[in-house]
Amino acid sequence: MSKKHDYKKLVEQFAEAAEKSFEAALKGDWRENNKWVKRQVKAFQQIIEIGDVARDELLTLLEYENLAIAKSAAVFSLKYATQQSIVTLKKIAQEPGMLGFEAKQALQRWEEGNWQLE
Repeated sequence: MSKKHDYKKLVEQFAEAAEKSFEAALKGDWRENNKWVKRQVKAFQQIIEIGDVARDELLTLLEYENLAIAKSAAVFSLKYATQQSIVTLKKIAQEPGMLGFEAKQALQRWEEGNWQLE
């Protein structure tokens, strides 16, 4: 199967890794978290290699019910779809706990020009 046909599967892998990474972080299991972060980054790198069709598919996660997944999709899409990603992150930044904190930090780093994931 060619990469062009794999992009939906890559977005699913990205979402799964985002969810598992956040769950591990909440438990304080940094080894497990790091494992899932690596998978998420790998999926993202493959998504950007495919191009706009895959990146647009990743943007569908911005409205995802699981806010940890939506946050990760927004963070990784800041450069590609800045306004959409900022709207999602601002919404999630209102959430209590680590999720809201991470969204606030991502927005702050982006505004400072320190957030480069690609």
